[in-house]
Amino acid sequence: MCVGSIKKFFKLLRERDALAWFVLLIVAVYLVFLAFSPVFRYGDDMRYFATAKTIALTGDLAPKYEIFGGTVFDGPPLLAYILTVLYFASFGNQFVWFFIAKAFMLAVFFCSFFMLNKFCNKYNFSRNEKIAVLGIFSFFPVSIFTSISAMQDQIIVLFTLLLFWLLLDKKNRYAEIGIVSGLLILTKITAFLVIGSAILAVFLLKRSRKEKVLFIAAMLAGILLINSLWMLRNYSDFGTPFYHHSMGENYELFPGESTAGKIFYVYMSTWALPTADYISGSIKFLSTSSVMLLEMIIGLFLLPIFLILFRNIYKYRKRFLEFIPLILIIFLFAYVYLSVFVQWVDVRHLLPALPFASLIIAKNIDRKKMYYFAACFIIFILIAGVTNFMIKSKQDSTFSSLKNIIDNNPEKTISIPDWELRSLAYLYFNTKIINASETCNTWEKTGSLFYCTAGSAIQISKTIPASSSSS
Repeated sequence: MCVGSIKKFFKLLRERDALAWFVLLIVAVYLVFLAFSPVFRYGDDMRYFATAKTIALTGDLAPKYEIFGGTVFDGPPLLAYILTVLYFASFGNQFVWFFIAKAFMLAVFFCSFFMLNKFCNKYNFSRNEKIAVLGIFSFFPVSIFTSISAMQDQIIVLFTLLLFWLLLDKKNRYAEIGIVSGLLILTKITAFLVIGSAILAVFLLKRSRKEKVLFIAAMLAGILLINSLWMLRNYSDFGTPFYHHSMGENYELFPGESTAGKIFYVYMSTWALPTADYISGSIKFLSTSSVMLLEMIIGLFLLPIFLILFRNIYKYRKRFLEFIPLILIIFLFAYVYLSVFVQWVDVRHLLPALPFASLIIAKNIDRKKMYYFAACFIIFILIAGVTNFMIKSKQDSTFSSLKNIIDNNPEKTISIPDWELRSLAYLYFNTKIINASETCNTWEKTGSLFYCTAGSAIQISKTIPASSSSS
C-alpha cells in the first residue's frame, strides 16, 4: 500500500499536479529546517533530553529529579521514554541521539500531515482547499518549531487527529479510542483539554445513547489503565496524581506594559514573532521601533486568518460541529486562561486545534484567498527561518563559549547556577557539576558567557551577579 502511494505520488509529480508539487515543497522546507535548526528550541525539550539520559544512565524509570539540571521529573513520561529508547538506539552518541530525536519528531509530524489529508478526503475537499489546509498546518511557525524539536506537542497533535478519526468512524472502535485517550494523557497534562473536547464532541455525534456512553467509558478507562502507575508515582512523590512544577505559579506577563500592549503581545505570539527588543538585540542594524512597526504590519496582514476562521465556524457549524468544542476550548485556554490568570503566553497550546482550524479556514476557498494564503505561507516560513537563525546562533555561541571554558580548565570542577546551562554542559560534555560553596567576585568573559575561579571550582554564568565585578 505504501509503495503504491509513493508510485502514485511520483506519477502526479510527472503530470505536474499542483497538490503533489506543493507536498514536495513542504517536505523540502522541513528537511532544510531539520538540517539547520537548533538542537533545543525550547527549555522543555532540553529538560526531556536530560530526563531521558537520567533514565538511561540510572535505570530508574521514574526518577524524582533528573540528575543533570536538577529539575523535577513531573511531566507525563511518554516522550522521556521515547527519547530513552532513541538514546540506546544511538549507542549513547550525543549528536546521533539529537539528530535521531529530531528526525523522529519530523516523522510524527508527517504522520499527522497524512492523517489531516485523510480528513480532507473524508470531507470531499477540492484540490485548492487541500493545498490551503496542508499549507496552514505545515507552515504555521510553531508547527515548524515543534516538528524539529523533541517536544510533546506534535505527538499530541497526532493522537488528537487519531482520536477524532476513531470517533467519526462508522465502526465502534472502543479499544483503540481507549488506547489513544490514555496515550494522550501520558504525553502531556493539557491533553485533558482534548479529552474534554472529545467528550463534548461525542454528545454531538449522531449515535445512540448507548454508543455515546461506551465512547466516553472507553476514553476514561483507557486514561485510568494506561496512566495508573504514573498517577500512583506522582501521588507518592508529590501528593497529587497529576502534578506539574509550574502549578499555582503566576508569571508576570510583559511587566510594565499597558493592557493594550499585553493584548498586542499575546496576539503576536500566535505567529511566533519574537519581541521587538529581542530581534533588535540579535540583528544590530534594526532598531526596536522599526522592528515593532514591521511586526505590527505583519500582525495586521495575518489578522484575516482569524476572521476567516470564526466566520467559517459560524457558516459551516453543522458540517464541522464535532470540531468546534475543541477549537473554542483550546483558544480560550491559550488566550484567556493562560494570559489572564497564569500571566503566561505559549502558543504551542494552540497546536491540538490547528489541524481542525485549518480545515475550517480553508473551506470554500476562492482564487483571491489562495493568493492571500500563499503570501501568508511565505511570511510564516520567513518568521520561522529568522527565529531559528537567531536561536541557533545564540545556542552555537553558548556551546562554543562553554566548550572553551571547560577545555581550558581541565583540572577544575564546574559550578553552574542556571539549570539550562547546567543541562547543556551535561548533555554535551558529560561534565560533573557541583554546587559552589565559595564566593566568586572577579568574573572574566569568554564569548557569550562569564566565568570566575573560586578555589578549585570554575563558576559559569550567562550574566555577572550584581554583587560581583568583571576584569
